[in-house]
Amino acid sequence: NIKYAIDIISRIENSHLVIVGDGPERKELERHSANFQNVTFVGNVKNVEDYYNLFDCFLLTSNIEGMPISILEAMSTGLPIYSTDVGSIKENIGSLDGVNILTNNLELDIEAIKDTSEKGLFLEGLRAFVENNHKDSVISMKFFLGVIDGSMNYVYNFDSDTFDGEYIWCKMSILTLDF
Repeated sequence: NIKYAIDIISRIENSHLVIVGDGPERKELERHSANFQNVTFVGNVKNVEDYYNLFDCFLLTSNIEGMPISILEAMSTGLPIYSTDVGSIKENIGSLDGVNILTNNLELDIEAIKDTSEKGLFLEGLRAFVENNHKDSVISMKFFLGVIDGSMNYVYNFDSDTFDGEYIWCKMSILTLDF
């Protein structure tokens, strides 16, 4: 739903939307934003972290998500987050200072972004949250402790590489040894 992000930013003075990444909708999005001078498409980049350090906030307007890595990346750089209420975003990070859940009401969302993005915030708490909860070592430990003590509640879907309710991407394999 990048069109919604374009619609928001096109109506906020002194703002600029930088769309990092590429995909099959790019041409349509370029047509949609053709009348706006404050939208830039940079395409696919190898070092997206270089861009996070240039931004004042991170805007995610998806209609479908789980818990996006891009939000965690943006949080790790201390950026204020503006996101639609999709997937488990509100449940997992919606109460954190600096995470703003959009309403899908264009006027309200424009005002919310204008009110807080003008402050030039750097939110160390968002960075600390990612470090304390989403580093590989932390995720691995939570996973294995949950398996060991039986407290982990998950369902394995053999058609998927994820466990519902956990942010762990791995394939389960069974090793058998014949002696």
